[in-house]
Amino acid sequence: LWARMTSYAHMRALQVFAAVVFAFMLMSSRWQAKQVGAALLFGAVMPTLLGLWQFISQSGFDSTLLGLQAHVVGTPGSSVIQGPEIGRWARAYGPFAHPNVFGGYLAAMSVVALLSISTFSNKLARISVSTLLALMTMALLATFSRSAWVAAAFAMIVFCFLHISRRKKMWSLAGVVIGAVCFMLLYAPLVSFRLVGSSNHQTASITDRVDQYSDAAAVIAAHPVLGTGIGNYEAAVFMMDSNRSAWLYQPVHNFYALVLAELGVIGWVFLLGSVLLSVRMLQVTKENLLLLLALLAPLDIISFFDHYLWTSLSGLLIVAILVVFFQKSTKKEAILA
Repeated sequence: LWARMTSYAHMRALQVFAAVVFAFMLMSSRWQAKQVGAALLFGAVMPTLLGLWQFISQSGFDSTLLGLQAHVVGTPGSSVIQGPEIGRWARAYGPFAHPNVFGGYLAAMSVVALLSISTFSNKLARISVSTLLALMTMALLATFSRSAWVAAAFAMIVFCFLHISRRKKMWSLAGVVIGAVCFMLLYAPLVSFRLVGSSNHQTASITDRVDQYSDAAAVIAAHPVLGTGIGNYEAAVFMMDSNRSAWLYQPVHNFYALVLAELGVIGWVFLLGSVLLSVRMLQVTKENLLLLLALLAPLDIISFFDHYLWTSLSGLLIVAILVVFFQKSTKKEAILA
């Protein structure tokens, strides 16, 4: 209502509204957790294969029909890893706008796969899911999204605690191990460089993100109560400093700081209230608390290092899907008849 750039505010508000409506529609459906998991995993097959092909072949293609853009090494603006030891490599985008978003999606779907394998009684189905999990692990590594790597690793740790008393379910991690080993055998130098290596490209990326926290602090200080309005953070930064290069006007890579900047303290109160009401509605108990942590672990980690869970429709839908999967996993019947 008070945003300076009303068109951006309306667009972003509509995206949030669409994600919430989508979540409630799926929650109120007759689908059970097994059916939701199967649909999500089936939908993950093509993005996974596309991402692997993009990275292995270091090529891509443009398609207006599929909404795809070729992100190759020579394309200006493509996200790459580069260094004197490894050369220059384009990261896997899949069908998403950035490798980090693709990595977050794969981390989320990997958790869904781990929790879904044991629900399939058919041996062929379990083998298929394990194979897909191995491929998703390879594609996740090919995104070179460190936040997604940490998110997936943390989720795996929570999964182990969830099933520590049921060791038969630990075999579900076989797909993750196989996929990680295969990728490391082929591209270990790239993974090692991404983790501990140093280059001007990586240094500049870290510097830009640190500078963004200064911008966020200034925006929050200027709009502490009501915020800038949803979708108006970059406009607020531009109003403070209009002499930067265009690509430097980006949302701060921290979900919590960005939401506080855009919604202010009042918005935070409403957001926190909605989260608490959702937890109450989802009926979180001590028995299913670890399940909730396993599903939301990727979101918790990514929220500290990126912004797409708030700034993109893809990110909002990832959040909605994981919340719905948790709700379905804790209920034997649909909410509505």
